Amino acid sequence: MKPYLLIAAFLFIIIGYSCNKEKSDPLMSDLGGQWVRVDKSDTITFSYNGHDNWFELFRGMKLDDDQTYRPILPFGIYSFRIQDNQIEIHWSASSSSEWQKLYFNLKETKIEMGNFIDGTPSIIELKKIE
Repeated sequence: MKPYLLIAAFLFIIIGYSCNKEKSDPLMSDLGGQWVRVDKSDTITFSYNGHDNWFELFRGMKLDDDQTYRPILPFGIYSFRIQDNQIEIHWSASSSSEWQKLYFNLKETKIEMGNFIDGTPSIIELKKIE
């Protein structure tokens, strides 16, 4: 009976280690949290949910003609994948299955990435909010 307990304990340790390894991705620990765009008030909050990397873009609110405050477009949740100096993003509200590929560079408390917000081929800079 003891060999079965030993094998079961070993399997639980292996499974626990693999789950913790996945959550302790060094890039996500550096990236996690809130970032603000240097030239505007747009904020991006990076997070990890189970097996998915995602971020939320918030651009503030504006007063419409009908005197109602509404979020500034685009906004919402994006899935992302990072590889080398490239980030692939997918807006969760999009019906398209295409992932947009952009330049990406993380340097301590600064991010440079392709401008997916304004639809221009420029680079935006984000600083981490402490």
